[in-house]
Amino acid sequence: MKRLIFAVLFIALASTASAKKFKWTMINVPEEGGISFVQITRDGSDVSSPVFSLSGWYTGRMLDVSPDGEKIIYIDYKNKTRNVYVKSTSSAGAAVQRTFRAGVNSACFSPDGKEIVFSEARDGKDIVNITSAEGGNLLHQIAEGANPSYSSDGQTVFFSRYEGNSGIFNKIFNSKKTLNATNCSIWSYNRNNGLLTNYSTGDNPQPLKNRNSFICERINEKGYGEIWLVDCEGGSESLILSMPGKNFTTPSVSPDGKWIVLVANSSSNAKNVSGGNKKEKVFSFVDTKQNTDIYVVRTDGSQLTQLTYHKGNDCSPTWSPDGKYIYFLSQRGSKQGNYNVWRMNFSL
Repeated sequence: MKRLIFAVLFIALASTASAKKFKWTMINVPEEGGISFVQITRDGSDVSSPVFSLSGWYTGRMLDVSPDGEKIIYIDYKNKTRNVYVKSTSSAGAAVQRTFRAGVNSACFSPDGKEIVFSEARDGKDIVNITSAEGGNLLHQIAEGANPSYSSDGQTVFFSRYEGNSGIFNKIFNSKKTLNATNCSIWSYNRNNGLLTNYSTGDNPQPLKNRNSFICERINEKGYGEIWLVDCEGGSESLILSMPGKNFTTPSVSPDGKWIVLVANSSSNAKNVSGGNKKEKVFSFVDTKQNTDIYVVRTDGSQLTQLTYHKGNDCSPTWSPDGKYIYFLSQRGSKQGNYNVWRMNFSL
């Protein structure tokens, strides 16, 4: 059954007279037969463009679904600021701004849905904060870091930190150099006693439900992303997924613990495939051979399956609470190639 993108930051879109144009308005392609796609946001929602780099990428956790399945949070770019917005999982209804910061770059719900943990770029660093998902402006700063996520009991927050300078987001937006993710490490913050713990190298930590372990991505010696499982207590580390020429990133474990949804590079025949929220002046430029698609793999590393084949970028996937759907960011369906939130059914 058939089912990443090397990208660099561009200040302007590339265009040539001979370039083969791609119709962004296509919702799906023949290879995606059997999958139902539902668009949750529309052009004009100002969904923030994911950012990619040649070395290790950075997409971050820019999308999440509430534990009851009724709401999503995503990063919005408006008035030169990036903030968390909350919206119903139905395509109807307006989004509500939940944070009022300058540079939010990743966010997720707490297990009970009452809080949102997010990271923001501030003063040259990435800062992890917790705020209410429902109302009020109380903000609790807990640590320097990015890409935060909760343990299943909500008492521990895992996050990534770069050695010497935690400013992952600042590095990408303020430098023309590609991000070197080999010096990134996984940390946690214990909310009961304030203890900070350093575990291992890696990025995008995702704690497993009711287990003292997490999955994460690591960059190998050739610069490609791999998926690893780390035991917090015993310290054992197991390689789940690695493949020559493939760059795996942004893993998310299904509610039943059987699958990991992630992003990887795929071949593309389309040229001049670029786009995103042009107000940000940050574009994901896709070369003539690669773009990002959504994949799944079993937690034991078997049955790697490509789900999306669209010539635009598909990224930042996350599960619905019942595991029946995958929410993700995509350029499909947009005349300008803007990113929007989409949902697809999952059954394998």
